[in-house]
Amino acid sequence: MILASLIVELINGNSNWELYLNKLLIIAGMFLIKEILAGISTNISHTATFQSLRNIRKEISDKLFEMPLGNITSISSGTLKDIIVDKVDSMETTLSHILPEMTANIVGPVLLIIYMWSV
Repeated sequence: MILASLIVELINGNSNWELYLNKLLIIAGMFLIKEILAGISTNISHTATFQSLRNIRKEISDKLFEMPLGNITSISSGTLKDIIVDKVDSMETTLSHILPEMTANIVGPVLLIIYMWSV
C-alpha cells in the first residue's frame, strides 16, 4: 500500500524527496519486521515439531515395551532404528515447514487481491 502511494506520488509529479525517503524507510522497516516475524515463526514451528517428534518416539518406545518379547526379537535392530529414528525424522520437514509456509503462501496473495480490489 505504501509502495502504491509512492508510485502515485511519482506519477503526480511530487518533487518532495523527504516524502519519498520517509516512505522508503517505512517500507524497509516493514521488510525488517517481516523477516523478524518469519524467524520467530520458524523457531516456533521447529520447536513444536521437535516436541511432537519426541512424543512420537516416546510412544513408539512405550509400545515396544508392551509388545511380546518374541515379536521384538524377530525384528532386526536396523529395522527398529529405521522406524524409531529415520521414519520419524522424515516427518520433520512436513511438520516444521508446511504450516508457516502454507499460511504465508495463502494469506499473502489473498490480502494482495483484496487490496487490489480496494484500489
